[in-house]
Amino acid sequence: MRLRQQIVLALATTAFVGCGLPVVQHHTDPTPGCHPEDEECSRAFIEERDEYLLGFVEFDDLGWAHDRRQQAALVERIEREIEQRDVLMLVFAHGWKHDSRTCDSNVTCFRTILRQLYETEQALAPKGEARRIIGIYVGWRGTSWDNRLLKQLTFYGRKATAQKVGSGAVTELLVRLKQLRQQRRDLVSGPSTTRLVIVGHSFGGALIFSATSQLIMERMAIADLSADDRRVDGFGDLVVLVNPAFEAARYQPIHAALEDGDFVADQNPIFVVVTSRGDTATKNLFPRGRAISIQFDDYPQGERGRFQKRASKHAVGHFDEFRTHSLETYDTPEPDPQDKSKVALCQCPFLLTGEPTPPDLVSDNAAALRSHDWRSDPEFTFPSSKLVWDDLLPPNAPVMVISVHPSIVPNHVDIYQPAFVDFLRHLIIAAGEEQVYR
Repeated sequence: MRLRQQIVLALATTAFVGCGLPVVQHHTDPTPGCHPEDEECSRAFIEERDEYLLGFVEFDDLGWAHDRRQQAALVERIEREIEQRDVLMLVFAHGWKHDSRTCDSNVTCFRTILRQLYETEQALAPKGEARRIIGIYVGWRGTSWDNRLLKQLTFYGRKATAQKVGSGAVTELLVRLKQLRQQRRDLVSGPSTTRLVIVGHSFGGALIFSATSQLIMERMAIADLSADDRRVDGFGDLVVLVNPAFEAARYQPIHAALEDGDFVADQNPIFVVVTSRGDTATKNLFPRGRAISIQFDDYPQGERGRFQKRASKHAVGHFDEFRTHSLETYDTPEPDPQDKSKVALCQCPFLLTGEPTPPDLVSDNAAALRSHDWRSDPEFTFPSSKLVWDDLLPPNAPVMVISVHPSIVPNHVDIYQPAFVDFLRHLIIAAGEEQVYR
């Protein structure tokens, strides 16, 4: 009786939290060229700044594009850019409790990340060769209630929505961006430094996984398995999932494919999962909800069934059998928490105020990353963290699953800590098969 009551309660809660904030499009104005602090700009498809471009593409709860003109305007704008120079396209899909309103904290922090990438590009790129920074914000209804208490009850309903959205028109957007990447490469006679990097956080990670996992599996399947070494081409240059909220069982086919042979020595990582050990949402809350869901699934008898049941219950980043690396901290004091109440309106409320890595250190680490030895180093050091190889898969495997120390990423939502942003910036710099900075 107790299990039946739990199931009824879960279904009732799911139905209840499906209501609340309406499913709306926040960016309705196709006219670009304004500043986000301006009221009119809060509705623009594209924000144009000296440092970067930021385009919004929004989707409803069924995964349909709210307005296909958003994608068309973005593609047309990028086409104009790639006729002139290389670009760095950074896609971000937000997670739970967020959306694409212009002053949502994920939007404001994404602007700050784009600005930091611009500063890195200006400092390190050869004169006249700095890439244009282009951000693409994938918006969906990650928050369905304004009430703080009711927001907490939306975890499982929003998870299902995120996976549904990722199975919709998001894939078309990502494929179109990949085509633009190739379009630029076809335009130039020599190597191109144009890159496409895709990042998803929380349920945005589940969304991006739904949109890209089959495409990545396709690339693994067509790799030359008959050779001793094989190369797997990524979807774009790099997909990164941060504190992703989906089951380890959904990731297992990718992990299994990695065990089928060696890879070329200069294989780049194409798919990276990073999860904080302090992320109690995916570590504790997620398996409690899944404990109800798995009661409806059938599993084989014996050890295989027990393994499948555990993989279906736990989030991928907390499943030890799939972990390949750990990102650890140095013995330095943790930064004092920032008083978010003192943050100016429409500014990033997280700790993005740390000192940036000096350009010479970024350059040195970028060179080491391109050498492809860093993933097999027992402790590869970044300026603010160190990466420890767990010896589970070959060090040059195209996929990494990284467990992150809580002092680097303290919880599920506060992913904008300087040490972690610095680590992601190094991954982005190293993405792709050609050298970016010489």
